[in-house]
Amino acid sequence: EIGYGVAEQFRGRGFATAALRKLMQVAFSEPSVVEVYAETATDNVSSRRVVENVGFRHLGQRATDSDGIVDQWLKSK
Repeated sequence: EIGYGVAEQFRGRGFATAALRKLMQVAFSEPSVVEVYAETATDNVSSRRVVENVGFRHLGQRATDSDGIVDQWLKSK
């Protein structure tokens, strides 16, 4: 499971996408890691774009106690 945030002045420069790609390389270099799960706020278009660009597929949505409805994402090895 992953989470990330980018300071406002650095958004839109590809830092989150690059970091997530690197994280996927590191994670999938471990034999025991076969998938990575992520959640994004339904109204956070930028975060959605990041996970899509890295190859996550949209699983659906779920309700949370703290964040309301979130989108669920999965990337498999």
